[in-house]
Amino acid sequence: MSVVSGVLARLRQPQAAHRESEGAEKDRNVTAPAELAEPGTAIAREIFYALESFLLSTDDLDTAGILRRIQEFAGRLSPETGPATIQEARAWAGAALPTFAGLQREYVGAREEEMWRLLDTYAAAEKQHSGRNEQVLAELRTRQDRLQSAVSLDDLRLARETLEEELRQSRELVDRKAREDKERIARLQQQVTQLQQSLVAVRGRADLDALTGLLHQGSLRRRLPACLIDERPCAVAFVDFDDFRRVNATLGHEIGDRVLLLVADQLRRASRTTDLLARFHADRFCFVAPGNSVEQFLQRAGGALSRRHVRLDLGDRVISVLFSVSTGVATRRPGESPNQFLDRADWALREAKRVRRGSVLQAPTVLPSET
Repeated sequence: MSVVSGVLARLRQPQAAHRESEGAEKDRNVTAPAELAEPGTAIAREIFYALESFLLSTDDLDTAGILRRIQEFAGRLSPETGPATIQEARAWAGAALPTFAGLQREYVGAREEEMWRLLDTYAAAEKQHSGRNEQVLAELRTRQDRLQSAVSLDDLRLARETLEEELRQSRELVDRKAREDKERIARLQQQVTQLQQSLVAVRGRADLDALTGLLHQGSLRRRLPACLIDERPCAVAFVDFDDFRRVNATLGHEIGDRVLLLVADQLRRASRTTDLLARFHADRFCFVAPGNSVEQFLQRAGGALSRRHVRLDLGDRVISVLFSVSTGVATRRPGESPNQFLDRADWALREAKRVRRGSVLQAPTVLPSET
């Protein structure tokens, strides 16, 4: 289920009985967030996670730090969360998120200014080139006048010498103009190439998750329809690291980040160039395998999903972590929309975590909610 669908589904749930009191409603909105029921905290967590899709991933901004903070607050939200924690999250979000949004706007604005400066350079170069052409034409016209004068000279020897000298200078002028044009075109081509590389690099960073280097949720959703343009089979898997919050709480966020990087690396090793890999949010990953059935996908990626202990070298110490992921998989149905396709795999993941963590569960062709 997408973030927006999840939020809307929760908003449709009946309100808790204690919300009928107008005084309690006012207190809860202002000073008593600890009284939020489970649907409220679930919506708050979804909103925190949704923020990840709006962050521009680039080395020039501390995107990774903002993401860690968002995930930290999202992981701490629960029906038992106290007022102090809620107030801390609200205060941080109110101060940090507008500031970070401003930095993103400044970053995009700076890239736009660079592009316009290059375009201004091209315009100035073209104007200079046009002026140079007029200058060369004027010189050629002057030389033509001299040649015309030489033809009318009575002394044939002097006329021949004059003609030869004017022809020589005219050839030099034309040759110099050709060299200058060639150099100008080469400079412009180099500038165009640099601009293209800069724009590709900026767009590429904007499509990637800052921590893992995989696609983020928004870029995967944009690219998914291209994988479903024909009737070939296509498998999708949602992969979620088990007990990730406990790892963060007991071992720290540095170890948590290393675990996420490990999951990303395992999925990347099992992927092909035609596959799509994304960090959907927090510790949830998405793997799209065009041309594969679920069976073919699991045969290829099963080793990356197997439960085992792994050793993490932290430089000053080595620790052992249980690598355990739950996986929900689905094969696309004929005519199924991208969102329906992802929703079925997401349903299978939630069922796998509910029934037995560390397991792989395939989604049915028709979900219970669709019957």
